[in-house]
Amino acid sequence: MAREFIHPVNVYYEDTDFSGLVYHANYLKFCERAREHAIGIPVLVDMFKKQGLGFVVYKAELTYKDAAAYGDELEVRSTAARGSEYRLVFNQDIYRKSDNKLLVK
Repeated sequence: MAREFIHPVNVYYEDTDFSGLVYHANYLKFCERAREHAIGIPVLVDMFKKQGLGFVVYKAELTYKDAAAYGDELEVRSTAARGSEYRLVFNQDIYRKSDNKLLVK
C-alpha cells in the first residue's frame, strides 16, 4: 500500500471522557480500525481462518497535538511500508475534518 488511505471516524459520546474530549487511548482504536480497512477486513478474515495468520502490534508511538471533541468528524490518514518480510510499518495521522488540523501523529 504505497498510497495514502483515509478512514473517516465520527467521535461518539462513548469515545469521550467527562470533559467531552476523546479519551487518549481511543485514538489507538481509531488507528486500528483504519489499518483493518486499509488492508481489507475480508482479506484479514481469510488470512486468519485459512492460514492461521494475524497481525500483532509490535510498537506504537503517539504524539498528541490537540484534542478531538464529541461530535467531531476525523480522518485517520495511513500509509504503510514494508519493514521486513514479516512486518508492515504504518504511519498514521489523525486530523479533524472541519479545519484539517493534525490532532495525533
